[in-house]
Formats: sequence, structure tokens, C-alpha cells
Amino acid sequence: MTADDGTSFAILTETHAIEVDFVSKWGEAIGQSLNFGFQFNRKAGIILNLETPLDRKHLFRVNSIVRHYDLTIDVLKIGPQVTNPPTKNKNQNSSSNSGGYWISLTKKTHKKECRDYGKGSGKYVTEGSGANCKICGGAKE
Repeated sequence: MTADDGTSFAILTETHAIEVDFVSKWGEAIGQSLNFGFQFNRKAGIILNLETPLDRKHLFRVNSIVRHYDLTIDVLKIGPQVTNPPTKNKNQNSSSNSGGYWISLTKKTHKKECRDYGKGSGKYVTEGSGANCKICGGAKE
């Protein structure tokens, strides 16, 4: 389909104008979805196609940018099952990996979905404390 400005898009629903793209084109997807939402007076949406579990880093980047700039874009993924690999800190045993957050040595709070969750020195906790991570939002809801 084509918008009045000549750009083409993938999906138009009653509520959303959705860009579908490979995750490596995440930056273009953000701009295109905002343009389509504007052109059709609908909420912007992005569906990213993840081809490998390593593509997860791009998905985190998109979600972080959307949150940071408070963009009203719904982001979905398709592709292989993408989950956090189990992590183990040398100072923690595996049973302590049950907290909802990871507090890093720099006192930043990370969610389980964050790339920095369980990395480096820190501790698992059930409540956030300190500064929130700029990538995952930490304990902010």
C-alpha cells in the first residue's frame, strides 16, 4: 500500500499503521512507523523479524529508544524464540538468581530482560534501588 506522500507500508488496521522489517533495519522501522501513523492518523506499530537469537540486541535497542523518547509505538517481534540466557555471577549461586532485578556495582537497577542483567559484579534483589538503567528502565514502570 502507498501513503499520500508516496511511501509504502505493510499493514494498516483500524487502529495501527505498522511497518514490518528485518531487525537490522530497526532505525528505518522507527521512522517509517511514525510517518505511517501520522499519514493515516493511527498508532504507529513495528513488527521486527528476528532471524537469530543474537538479533535480540536490536530489539532491546528499539524498545529502549521508544521508552527513552516516550514514543507511542507498539513493537512486536517474529522469528526464533528469543530468551535471556541463564547468567551466573561468580559471587552468586544459582539459587540467588530469583530476584526481579539486578543491582550492578554502579547501583543501577536492571530488569531481567536487560542485556546487563546479571552481568559483572552486583546482586539479585526483589525491589529496585539506586538509579534506573537507561536501556531497560530499571524499576520504573
